[in-house]
Amino acid sequence: MERTHLTGLIVFFVIFFIATFFALRFGSEWVSNLVASLPAWLNTGLKATSTILPAVGMAMLIKMMDAKKYWAFLLLGFVLAEYLKLDVLAISLMGLAIAAGVFSLSKREDGENIFADNENSENREILLDRKDLKKVFFRSFFSMTSINYERYCNLGFCYAMIPALKKFYKNEEEYKEALARNNEFFNCHPYTGNAVIGVTLALEEEKSRNQQMAPEIISSTKAALMGPLSGIGDSLFKATFMTIFAAIGAGMSLNGNFLGPIVFIVPNVLLNVFSRWYFIKYGYRFGIKLVSKINESNLIDKFVQAATIVGLMVTAAMVVSFVKLPIALQFISAGKKVVVQELLDQILPGLLPVAVTLIYYKILNKSQKGNYICIVLSFVIGIFGKLFGIL
Repeated sequence: MERTHLTGLIVFFVIFFIATFFALRFGSEWVSNLVASLPAWLNTGLKATSTILPAVGMAMLIKMMDAKKYWAFLLLGFVLAEYLKLDVLAISLMGLAIAAGVFSLSKREDGENIFADNENSENREILLDRKDLKKVFFRSFFSMTSINYERYCNLGFCYAMIPALKKFYKNEEEYKEALARNNEFFNCHPYTGNAVIGVTLALEEEKSRNQQMAPEIISSTKAALMGPLSGIGDSLFKATFMTIFAAIGAGMSLNGNFLGPIVFIVPNVLLNVFSRWYFIKYGYRFGIKLVSKINESNLIDKFVQAATIVGLMVTAAMVVSFVKLPIALQFISAGKKVVVQELLDQILPGLLPVAVTLIYYKILNKSQKGNYICIVLSFVIGIFGKLFGIL
Protein backbone atom coordinates (compact mmCIF):
# COMPACT_ATOMS: atom_id res chain seq x y z
CA MET A 1 0.00 0.00 0.00
CA GLU A 2 2.83 2.40 0.89
CA ARG A 3 4.62 1.73 -2.39
CA THR A 4 1.39 2.13 -4.31
CA HIS A 5 0.83 5.51 -2.72
CA LEU A 6 4.35 6.77 -3.38
CA THR A 7 4.21 5.69 -7.02
CA GLY A 8 1.78 8.58 -7.32
CA LEU A 9 4.84 10.84 -7.31
CA ILE A 10 6.17 9.06 -10.39
CA VAL A 11 2.79 9.13 -12.09
CA PHE A 12 2.37 12.84 -11.45
CA PHE A 13 5.89 13.54 -12.72
CA VAL A 14 5.47 11.47 -15.87
CA ILE A 15 2.08 12.97 -16.70
CA PHE A 16 3.16 16.57 -16.21
CA PHE A 17 6.58 15.99 -17.81
CA ILE A 18 5.14 14.40 -20.94
CA ALA A 19 2.43 17.03 -21.30
CA THR A 20 4.89 19.88 -20.77
CA PHE A 21 7.53 18.33 -23.04
CA PHE A 22 5.17 17.87 -25.99
CA ALA A 23 3.64 21.30 -25.47
CA LEU A 24 7.08 22.94 -25.56
CA ARG A 25 8.46 20.72 -28.31
CA PHE A 26 5.55 20.80 -30.76
CA GLY A 27 3.55 23.79 -29.58
CA SER A 28 0.12 24.22 -28.05
CA GLU A 29 -1.62 23.82 -31.41
CA TRP A 30 -0.27 20.27 -31.78
CA VAL A 31 -1.51 19.39 -28.29
CA SER A 32 -4.94 20.87 -29.05
CA ASN A 33 -5.15 18.86 -32.27
CA LEU A 34 -4.17 15.69 -30.41
CA VAL A 35 -6.91 16.18 -27.84
CA ALA A 36 -9.40 17.04 -30.58
CA SER A 37 -8.53 13.80 -32.41
CA LEU A 38 -9.93 11.73 -29.55
CA PRO A 39 -13.55 10.61 -29.99
CA ALA A 40 -15.79 13.22 -28.41
CA TRP A 41 -17.83 10.58 -26.60
CA LEU A 42 -14.69 9.12 -25.00
CA ASN A 43 -13.31 12.48 -23.93
CA THR A 44 -16.59 13.69 -22.49
CA GLY A 45 -17.37 10.22 -21.14
CA LEU A 46 -14.23 10.17 -19.04
CA LYS A 47 -15.05 13.64 -17.74
CA ALA A 48 -18.54 12.45 -16.81
CA THR A 49 -17.06 9.40 -15.08
CA SER A 50 -14.87 11.65 -12.95
CA THR A 51 -17.99 13.29 -11.52
CA ILE A 52 -19.67 9.93 -10.81
CA LEU A 53 -16.73 8.16 -9.14
CA PRO A 54 -16.96 10.20 -5.89
CA ALA A 55 -20.26 8.39 -5.27
CA VAL A 56 -18.22 5.24 -4.60
CA GLY A 57 -16.25 6.96 -1.85
CA MET A 58 -19.38 8.49 -0.36
CA ALA A 59 -21.12 5.11 -0.34
CA MET A 60 -18.14 3.56 1.43
CA LEU A 61 -18.25 6.33 4.00
CA ILE A 62 -21.97 5.82 4.62
CA LYS A 63 -21.38 2.08 4.93
CA MET A 64 -18.92 2.66 7.77
CA MET A 65 -21.53 4.61 9.73
CA ASP A 66 -24.85 3.46 11.18
CA ALA A 67 -26.85 4.88 8.28
CA LYS A 68 -29.81 2.54 8.76
CA LYS A 69 -30.47 3.90 12.23
CA TYR A 70 -29.73 7.56 11.51
CA TRP A 71 -30.91 7.82 7.88
CA ALA A 72 -33.02 10.87 8.75
CA PHE A 73 -29.86 12.95 9.25
CA LEU A 74 -28.54 11.84 5.88
CA LEU A 75 -31.79 13.12 4.41
CA LEU A 76 -31.53 16.33 6.42
CA GLY A 77 -28.03 17.00 5.10
CA PHE A 78 -29.25 16.45 1.54
CA VAL A 79 -32.20 18.83 1.98
CA LEU A 80 -29.99 21.54 3.48
CA ALA A 81 -27.44 21.25 0.68
CA GLU A 82 -29.79 20.82 -2.29
CA TYR A 83 -32.82 22.92 -1.35
CA LEU A 84 -31.34 25.60 0.91
CA LYS A 85 -28.01 25.65 -0.97
CA LEU A 86 -25.95 25.60 2.22
CA ASP A 87 -22.29 24.69 1.83
CA VAL A 88 -20.49 21.87 3.63
CA LEU A 89 -19.15 24.17 6.36
CA ALA A 90 -22.61 25.52 7.22
CA ILE A 91 -24.11 22.03 7.33
CA SER A 92 -21.19 20.83 9.46
CA LEU A 93 -21.84 23.58 11.98
CA MET A 94 -25.55 22.73 12.06
CA GLY A 95 -24.65 19.10 12.61
CA LEU A 96 -22.32 20.06 15.42
CA ALA A 97 -25.12 22.07 17.01
CA ILE A 98 -27.39 19.02 16.89
CA ALA A 99 -24.60 16.86 18.29
CA ALA A 100 -24.09 19.36 21.11
CA GLY A 101 -27.78 19.05 21.87
CA VAL A 102 -27.40 15.28 22.09
CA PHE A 103 -24.61 15.70 24.59
CA SER A 104 -26.60 18.24 26.57
CA LEU A 105 -29.43 15.77 26.94
CA SER A 106 -26.90 13.20 28.13
CA LYS A 107 -25.25 15.56 30.58
CA ARG A 108 -24.74 14.13 34.02
CA GLU A 109 -26.44 15.66 37.01
CA ASP A 110 -23.18 17.05 38.32
CA GLY A 111 -22.93 19.16 35.17
CA GLU A 112 -19.45 17.92 34.31
CA ASN A 113 -18.05 19.11 31.00
CA ILE A 114 -16.65 16.28 28.88
CA PHE A 115 -14.13 18.65 27.34
CA ALA A 116 -12.69 19.77 30.67
CA ASP A 117 -9.26 18.61 31.77
CA ASN A 118 -9.13 15.73 34.18
CA GLU A 119 -6.47 13.81 36.04
CA ASN A 120 -7.12 10.56 34.19
CA SER A 121 -6.27 12.12 30.84
CA GLU A 122 -3.04 13.51 32.27
CA ASN A 123 -2.04 10.22 33.90
CA ARG A 124 -3.21 8.06 31.02
CA GLU A 125 -0.47 6.05 29.32
CA ILE A 126 0.15 7.54 25.90
CA LEU A 127 1.46 5.10 23.31
CA LEU A 128 2.81 7.66 20.85
CA ASP A 129 5.83 9.76 21.75
CA ARG A 130 7.22 12.80 19.95
CA LYS A 131 9.26 10.60 17.62
CA ASP A 132 6.16 8.68 16.54
CA LEU A 133 4.22 11.88 15.92
CA LYS A 134 7.09 13.21 13.81
CA LYS A 135 6.89 10.12 11.60
CA VAL A 136 3.21 10.79 11.02
CA PHE A 137 3.96 14.49 10.52
CA PHE A 138 6.59 13.91 7.82
CA ARG A 139 4.35 11.44 6.02
CA SER A 140 1.51 13.97 6.01
CA PHE A 141 3.41 16.00 3.39
CA PHE A 142 2.55 13.23 0.93
CA SER A 143 -1.18 13.46 1.66
CA MET A 144 -2.07 14.43 -1.91
CA THR A 145 0.44 12.23 -3.74
CA SER A 146 -2.15 9.78 -5.05
CA ILE A 147 -5.32 11.84 -4.98
CA ASN A 148 -8.10 10.11 -6.91
CA TYR A 149 -11.69 10.70 -7.97
CA GLU A 150 -13.06 7.77 -5.98
CA ARG A 151 -11.86 8.51 -2.43
CA TYR A 152 -9.74 11.64 -2.96
CA CYS A 153 -6.96 11.78 -0.32
CA ASN A 154 -7.68 8.44 1.36
CA LEU A 155 -4.33 6.86 0.52
CA GLY A 156 -2.44 9.89 1.81
CA PHE A 157 -4.38 9.81 5.07
CA CYS A 158 -3.75 6.09 5.53
CA TYR A 159 -0.08 6.46 4.56
CA ALA A 160 0.43 9.04 7.31
CA MET A 161 -1.30 6.82 9.87
CA ILE A 162 0.72 3.66 9.17
CA PRO A 163 3.62 4.19 11.65
CA ALA A 164 1.13 4.69 14.49
CA LEU A 165 -1.12 1.82 13.41
CA LYS A 166 1.86 -0.53 13.41
CA LYS A 167 2.59 0.48 16.98
CA PHE A 168 -1.05 0.16 18.08
CA TYR A 169 -1.88 -3.17 16.48
CA LYS A 170 0.51 -6.09 16.81
CA ASN A 171 -2.12 -8.55 15.61
CA GLU A 172 -2.03 -8.77 11.81
CA GLU A 173 -5.80 -9.02 11.38
CA GLU A 174 -6.44 -6.03 13.62
CA TYR A 175 -3.78 -4.09 11.72
CA LYS A 176 -5.44 -4.90 8.39
CA GLU A 177 -8.81 -3.81 9.74
CA ALA A 178 -7.27 -0.52 10.88
CA LEU A 179 -5.73 0.02 7.44
CA ALA A 180 -9.09 -0.57 5.77
CA ARG A 181 -10.78 1.75 8.27
CA ASN A 182 -8.35 4.56 7.47
CA ASN A 183 -8.55 4.01 3.74
CA GLU A 184 -12.04 5.46 3.43
CA PHE A 185 -13.04 8.63 1.62
CA PHE A 186 -11.13 11.62 2.93
CA ASN A 187 -11.05 15.16 1.63
CA CYS A 188 -9.81 18.06 3.71
CA HIS A 189 -7.43 20.99 3.46
CA PRO A 190 -3.91 19.51 3.73
CA TYR A 191 -2.99 21.72 6.70
CA THR A 192 -6.10 21.45 8.86
CA GLY A 193 -6.52 17.85 7.75
CA ASN A 194 -3.66 17.03 10.10
CA ALA A 195 -5.96 17.85 13.01
CA VAL A 196 -8.20 15.03 11.80
CA ILE A 197 -5.15 12.77 11.70
CA GLY A 198 -4.30 13.76 15.28
CA VAL A 199 -7.77 13.02 16.63
CA THR A 200 -7.91 9.77 14.66
CA LEU A 201 -4.60 8.71 16.20
CA ALA A 202 -6.14 9.05 19.65
CA LEU A 203 -9.25 7.12 18.64
CA GLU A 204 -7.21 4.32 17.06
CA GLU A 205 -5.09 4.17 20.20
CA GLU A 206 -8.22 3.69 22.26
CA LYS A 207 -9.52 1.10 19.80
CA SER A 208 -6.30 -0.88 20.20
CA ARG A 209 -6.85 -0.90 23.97
CA ASN A 210 -10.58 -1.52 23.92
CA GLN A 211 -11.74 -4.05 21.33
CA GLN A 212 -15.35 -3.41 22.36
CA MET A 213 -15.13 0.12 21.00
CA ALA A 214 -17.28 0.44 17.88
CA PRO A 215 -15.15 1.20 14.78
CA GLU A 216 -17.98 3.42 13.51
CA ILE A 217 -16.93 6.09 15.99
CA ILE A 218 -13.66 6.57 14.11
CA SER A 219 -15.31 6.83 10.69
CA SER A 220 -18.05 9.12 11.97
CA THR A 221 -15.62 11.42 13.75
CA LYS A 222 -13.45 11.74 10.64
CA ALA A 223 -16.46 12.57 8.50
CA ALA A 224 -17.72 15.06 11.08
CA LEU A 225 -14.40 16.92 11.20
CA MET A 226 -13.75 17.03 7.46
CA GLY A 227 -16.37 19.65 6.66
CA PRO A 228 -15.62 22.40 9.17
CA LEU A 229 -11.85 21.96 9.00
CA SER A 230 -11.92 22.08 5.19
CA GLY A 231 -13.80 25.36 5.32
CA ILE A 232 -11.45 26.80 7.93
CA GLY A 233 -8.37 25.69 6.00
CA ASP A 234 -9.55 27.07 2.67
CA SER A 235 -10.70 30.40 4.08
CA LEU A 236 -7.81 30.93 6.50
CA PHE A 237 -4.79 29.61 4.63
CA LYS A 238 -5.69 29.65 0.95
CA ALA A 239 -8.01 32.65 0.74
CA THR A 240 -6.36 34.82 3.40
CA PHE A 241 -2.70 34.16 4.16
CA MET A 242 -1.66 33.01 0.68
CA THR A 243 -3.50 35.93 -0.92
CA ILE A 244 -1.86 38.45 1.40
CA PHE A 245 1.66 37.11 0.84
CA ALA A 246 1.04 36.83 -2.90
CA ALA A 247 -0.12 40.45 -3.08
CA ILE A 248 2.88 41.72 -1.12
CA GLY A 249 5.33 39.58 -3.10
CA ALA A 250 3.81 40.55 -6.45
CA GLY A 251 3.94 44.23 -5.53
CA MET A 252 7.61 43.98 -4.59
CA SER A 253 8.40 42.05 -7.78
CA LEU A 254 6.68 44.63 -9.97
CA ASN A 255 8.90 47.27 -8.37
CA GLY A 256 11.97 45.24 -9.28
CA ASN A 257 12.65 43.93 -5.77
CA PHE A 258 14.20 40.45 -5.96
CA LEU A 259 12.81 39.66 -2.50
CA GLY A 260 9.27 39.52 -3.90
CA PRO A 261 9.23 35.75 -4.60
CA ILE A 262 10.89 35.09 -1.25
CA VAL A 263 8.22 37.07 0.60
CA PHE A 264 5.60 34.87 -1.06
CA ILE A 265 7.33 31.48 -0.80
CA VAL A 266 9.00 31.52 2.63
CA PRO A 267 5.93 32.44 4.76
CA ASN A 268 3.82 29.88 2.92
CA VAL A 269 6.40 27.16 3.48
CA LEU A 270 6.62 28.05 7.18
CA LEU A 271 2.82 28.02 7.46
CA ASN A 272 2.76 24.63 5.77
CA VAL A 273 5.33 23.10 8.11
CA PHE A 274 4.27 24.58 11.44
CA SER A 275 0.52 24.26 10.90
CA ARG A 276 0.84 20.60 9.94
CA TRP A 277 2.92 19.83 13.03
CA TYR A 278 0.80 21.69 15.57
CA PHE A 279 -2.48 20.41 14.14
CA ILE A 280 -1.26 16.82 14.55
CA LYS A 281 0.24 17.47 17.97
CA TYR A 282 -2.73 19.23 19.52
CA GLY A 283 -5.26 17.14 17.63
CA TYR A 284 -3.74 14.06 19.25
CA ARG A 285 -3.74 15.69 22.69
CA PHE A 286 -7.35 16.76 22.32
CA GLY A 287 -8.31 13.27 21.17
CA ILE A 288 -6.63 11.69 24.20
CA LYS A 289 -8.51 13.98 26.59
CA LEU A 290 -11.77 13.43 24.74
CA VAL A 291 -11.48 9.63 24.81
CA SER A 292 -10.50 9.63 28.49
CA LYS A 293 -13.39 11.86 29.48
CA ILE A 294 -15.94 9.93 27.44
CA ASN A 295 -14.84 6.64 28.96
CA GLU A 296 -14.96 8.11 32.45
CA SER A 297 -18.44 9.52 31.87
CA ASN A 298 -19.81 6.39 30.16
CA LEU A 299 -20.89 8.54 27.23
CA ILE A 300 -19.31 6.49 24.46
CA ASP A 301 -22.67 5.55 22.91
CA LYS A 302 -23.80 9.17 22.90
CA PHE A 303 -20.52 10.25 21.34
CA VAL A 304 -20.95 7.66 18.58
CA GLN A 305 -24.48 8.93 18.06
CA ALA A 306 -23.39 12.56 17.88
CA ALA A 307 -20.45 11.84 15.57
CA THR A 308 -22.66 9.76 13.28
CA ILE A 309 -25.24 12.53 13.07
CA VAL A 310 -22.65 15.08 11.98
CA GLY A 311 -20.89 12.57 9.73
CA LEU A 312 -24.02 11.62 7.82
CA MET A 313 -25.11 15.23 7.37
CA VAL A 314 -21.67 16.19 6.07
CA THR A 315 -21.56 13.16 3.77
CA ALA A 316 -24.93 14.08 2.28
CA ALA A 317 -23.66 17.61 1.64
CA MET A 318 -20.55 16.20 -0.04
CA VAL A 319 -22.71 14.00 -2.29
CA VAL A 320 -24.45 17.14 -3.52
CA SER A 321 -21.11 18.93 -3.98
CA PHE A 322 -19.03 16.20 -5.59
CA VAL A 323 -21.36 13.79 -7.41
CA LYS A 324 -22.78 15.14 -10.67
CA LEU A 325 -25.03 13.22 -13.06
CA PRO A 326 -26.89 15.63 -15.37
CA ILE A 327 -29.24 14.11 -17.96
CA ALA A 328 -28.99 15.54 -21.49
CA LEU A 329 -32.08 13.80 -22.92
CA GLN A 330 -34.74 15.97 -24.53
CA PHE A 331 -37.94 15.17 -26.41
CA ILE A 332 -40.91 16.91 -27.99
CA SER A 333 -44.31 16.55 -26.34
CA ALA A 334 -47.42 18.36 -27.61
CA GLY A 335 -45.21 20.59 -29.70
CA LYS A 336 -43.06 21.62 -26.75
CA LYS A 337 -39.50 20.66 -25.95
CA VAL A 338 -39.21 18.75 -22.69
CA VAL A 339 -35.81 18.67 -20.97
CA VAL A 340 -35.59 15.54 -18.83
CA GLN A 341 -33.18 17.10 -16.33
CA GLU A 342 -35.54 20.01 -15.71
CA LEU A 343 -38.37 17.53 -15.25
CA LEU A 344 -36.35 15.58 -12.68
CA ASP A 345 -35.42 18.79 -10.88
CA GLN A 346 -39.10 19.62 -10.54
CA ILE A 347 -39.73 16.22 -8.95
CA LEU A 348 -36.64 16.12 -6.72
CA PRO A 349 -33.47 18.16 -7.33
CA GLY A 350 -30.31 16.10 -7.06
CA LEU A 351 -32.26 12.86 -7.37
CA LEU A 352 -29.81 10.95 -9.58
CA PRO A 353 -26.58 11.64 -7.63
CA VAL A 354 -28.27 10.55 -4.41
CA ALA A 355 -29.84 7.52 -6.11
CA VAL A 356 -26.50 6.39 -7.54
CA THR A 357 -24.79 6.82 -4.16
CA LEU A 358 -27.48 4.79 -2.38
CA ILE A 359 -27.34 2.08 -5.07
CA TYR A 360 -23.58 1.86 -4.58
CA TYR A 361 -24.18 1.68 -0.83
CA LYS A 362 -26.46 -1.33 -1.36
CA ILE A 363 -23.91 -3.00 -3.64
CA LEU A 364 -21.14 -2.49 -1.09
CA ASN A 365 -23.29 -4.07 1.61
CA LYS A 366 -24.12 -7.12 -0.47
CA SER A 367 -20.83 -7.89 -2.24
CA GLN A 368 -17.27 -8.21 -1.00
CA LYS A 369 -16.11 -6.94 -4.39
CA GLY A 370 -18.65 -4.15 -4.33
CA ASN A 371 -16.10 -1.36 -4.69
CA TYR A 372 -14.81 -2.82 -7.97
CA ILE A 373 -18.35 -3.29 -9.24
CA CYS A 374 -19.19 0.33 -8.41
CA ILE A 375 -16.06 1.65 -10.12
CA VAL A 376 -16.81 -0.32 -13.30
CA LEU A 377 -20.43 0.85 -13.20
CA SER A 378 -19.23 4.46 -12.95
CA PHE A 379 -17.17 4.09 -16.14
CA VAL A 380 -20.03 2.34 -17.92
CA ILE A 381 -22.53 5.03 -16.93
CA GLY A 382 -20.16 7.87 -17.82
CA ILE A 383 -18.79 6.61 -21.15
CA PHE A 384 -21.90 4.94 -22.55
CA GLY A 385 -24.09 7.73 -21.20
CA LYS A 386 -22.15 10.21 -23.33
CA LEU A 387 -21.92 7.81 -26.27
CA PHE A 388 -25.70 7.46 -26.51
CA GLY A 389 -26.42 11.08 -25.61
CA ILE A 390 -28.05 10.27 -22.29
CA LEU A 391 -25.66 12.39 -20.22
